[in-house]
Amino acid sequence: MFAAILALLGGTRGVYALTAIRFLPGSDLDPTGFWRSVKPLILLGAVLAAIMLLGAVLLLLRKQAGQILIAAAGTAYLALSTVFTIIDHRHGGTVHTGVTLNTQLTLIGVVGTVFNIAMLVLVLLPGTSRWLADRPGFPRTPY
Repeated sequence: MFAAILALLGGTRGVYALTAIRFLPGSDLDPTGFWRSVKPLILLGAVLAAIMLLGAVLLLLRKQAGQILIAAAGTAYLALSTVFTIIDHRHGGTVHTGVTLNTQLTLIGVVGTVFNIAMLVLVLLPGTSRWLADRPGFPRTPY
């Protein structure tokens, strides 16, 4: 159940990041083309976040598909975060677009990564599978 809550939080954060695309600098303010190249990564992150949201709802409904969706999307989202961090550091870490955006590793980024790892650990624990298999109102089987 905690895995589903973390997936809801992470999915909501990821879908909210989709709104950032509107505010990315245009070609006038982005002479290097960095933000133009990052847009597909943000879109992929939003799709993965939507899959995590769907997985969280299914997990709360005690569907095995929810566990699989959260595990797959969470792993891909963690990999995408790592790729984005590498691309960002190769770009220089600070983007000058009239307003300086500092994209160095921050406490918020670390907390997001820790939440993602905790969600993956919780969703893959055997106890989650047992919780999914245990149906209220049906005869209980010993664990």
